Amino acid sequence: MENEFVKRSQSGKKLIILGFVSIAILFLIYSRYQDPELITPEAYEPIQRIAYGFYIIFLACLGAITYGLYIFHREKVEQKQKDLFTIIALTTWNTKSRKIFLVTFFCYGIFFSLVSGTLIYQPEVNFAIHYGAIIPSGFIAPCCDEPGYMPKIIVYLTEHIGLQIIPINLVLQVIVSYLVGLNTAIAVSAFAISKKG
Repeated sequence: MENEFVKRSQSGKKLIILGFVSIAILFLIYSRYQDPELITPEAYEPIQRIAYGFYIIFLACLGAITYGLYIFHREKVEQKQKDLFTIIALTTWNTKSRKIFLVTFFCYGIFFSLVSGTLIYQPEVNFAIHYGAIIPSGFIAPCCDEPGYMPKIIVYLTEHIGLQIIPINLVLQVIVSYLVGLNTAIAVSAFAISKKG
């Protein structure tokens, strides 16, 4: 029985590691297509398709990391050992902690997106006039920047509100929001336990 727990816990770890390693490899592979001299009008269409494939694989990697974290967390709750990860898992597994985690995760994610420039609000700039954008619209800019910064997804929601999704910022946003949500859930649980005495 314990071997089964260890195997499932190990599969969660493997999924998390596989997701992060795949994202790093994906960034390195896509960086090969970032030389502006190589981008000719004929090459633009294939690179655009590669950018679409990049985001499909990128989202699959984020999904693998999320599922791996879920498996790892659940197995720590079922094992009920005395290590730090088990204590964190047991503290945050109840319904109240999950709600606190989700609310904090999404609220901090919105805050982080404003601070990092993912969610853009520019009341002094009209996107339709300044950039010739069709409102609403969106596209993927496949070229040219440092590894992790391309391809960008640019979305014009209104004349003054838009999104600029940069892959490395998206990874950081998810990681930091997860950690803040986890810390908040642990802090609220610890506060509730200390109030009970």
